Amino acid sequence: MKRICGYKWIAVFAVLLMVWASGLAMAEDRPVNPNRQKMLETDQKIEALIRELSATEAEKDEAHPNANADRIWTYNAKLTRASEAVQYGKNGWYVEVLGQHNASQVTQMTVGLYMKDWCDDYTHVYWYRVPYFQSYVQSCQYMTAGYYTMEVWLDFSDGTYGFCNDVFYVSGTDTLNQKINEVVSACRVASDWDTALNLHDWLINHVYYDPDLLYYGPDMILRGYGVCDGYSKAYHMLCRRAGIQVYRVTNGGHAWNAIALDGHWYYVDCTWDDPLTDDRKPVSGYEGHTYFCLNEALMRLDHPAPFEWAYGSKLECWALYANYDIHTGNWMKWGPDYSSGNIRTFQQAVLDHLYEGESVWTTTNDYIYWKESSKICVGYMDERTCGLIAWGLNNQYLPSPDGGLLMSASYTSSSVTVKFRGWQLDNPGTLKLPAQLKSVPDDAFYKTRASIIVIPEGCTSIGQRAFAYSSVRTVYIPNSVTSIASNAFTGSSGRILFITDNPYAIQYARNTSRNYLVAAP
Repeated sequence: MKRICGYKWIAVFAVLLMVWASGLAMAEDRPVNPNRQKMLETDQKIEALIRELSATEAEKDEAHPNANADRIWTYNAKLTRASEAVQYGKNGWYVEVLGQHNASQVTQMTVGLYMKDWCDDYTHVYWYRVPYFQSYVQSCQYMTAGYYTMEVWLDFSDGTYGFCNDVFYVSGTDTLNQKINEVVSACRVASDWDTALNLHDWLINHVYYDPDLLYYGPDMILRGYGVCDGYSKAYHMLCRRAGIQVYRVTNGGHAWNAIALDGHWYYVDCTWDDPLTDDRKPVSGYEGHTYFCLNEALMRLDHPAPFEWAYGSKLECWALYANYDIHTGNWMKWGPDYSSGNIRTFQQAVLDHLYEGESVWTTTNDYIYWKESSKICVGYMDERTCGLIAWGLNNQYLPSPDGGLLMSASYTSSSVTVKFRGWQLDNPGTLKLPAQLKSVPDDAFYKTRASIIVIPEGCTSIGQRAFAYSSVRTVYIPNSVTSIASNAFTGSSGRILFITDNPYAIQYARNTSRNYLVAAP
């Protein structure tokens, strides 16, 4: 991340404290998961603080002669190294105020340590701010050899600003790169997806969140703790070394990553998959995968836009093929209800409603259930859950005795609506609609790739744009059909053959256009 001067540090380093959420994350406009209550309360406090500080900054900017322009920094401060930087040691600096100012005029002092990173820039490692002047500052302990810079900013009471820095080299062993190589070697497997997951799991199992909000560098994998900046920088280095395309993404004082798998981009937030500790001790056994490979729609539920992509143009993240629950098939274990220890999965619920003759079904359950090692687990039916279920239903045939069930699904913050679209039979391109179907809904098979449609006896109507812009060439129409929308097949390329002896369908084919042929069954 590029360094930012002046009061802009406020927004960048007001880091959101996060705790682990059992189950799936919730949107804030619905009943709050008790396990995330503390996190949400912390978020609200930090947001209020940011608004307060931003308002103060705006007032100062307005009064400043260079308002709304880049600040002009006066180099009226000096750093003197107390001793030469040594490997793994702490180094101190004496700070002096030069020129027309003196120490009593300092209203705020900001200290930052940076190390040269993978992009040949200096990345933030350590930072703190005090509302007074310190004549002596000391950096954190160096965890690895390399080039560093210590920077000090001074805010003076007359509205001017002072700055000084010291660039130096810590000699010794590059332990950070050694550790990166060691971890990648242990986690790298044939599959990029498995490798990315292994690196994610290694990171959240070997480091923990720094509640003091002091350490921001990728050296957190050596230190053992850090904030979101450190998680995202370390995961960036790990993925990059493993040959996986990766970027860092930031917004609102928070940082995470985007990775490319099989030609699609996904968001990964290692910080929020790692449980927060209050007693400054690592927490194990509660790490999660909620934020492994999300698309932007689901990420934005609790990561408000706009997202800033570091060192790269923003790329589209729309897919969920690599999402942890989709890729592993976990979503297929989820169910809206259970009884006597048995869970009825969403797949089973879909089939149950279908065989009851329903063509559209909406579920608005408060909870989801799944089984792990014979134990019933409970999670919240929140918007992220609904989105994953809808994605799974839209992108996978459900197995059934009659063939692969085709459907379309949409979701809201608390519900999933499923439209049954028929069966994909063994004969490629043939779509046989459910025997219980009484009508083909509007837009039900819009742009379907099936070339042969079998409409069941008992179906009475075909709705608006039901097969519009599709690949349909042959339609079996029973005598029960008495209504076909004029645009039911609009946009379909080529002529369509109706196989029927239904007088209504025959008359429809003759009167609507010349694109229809009729043959007896």
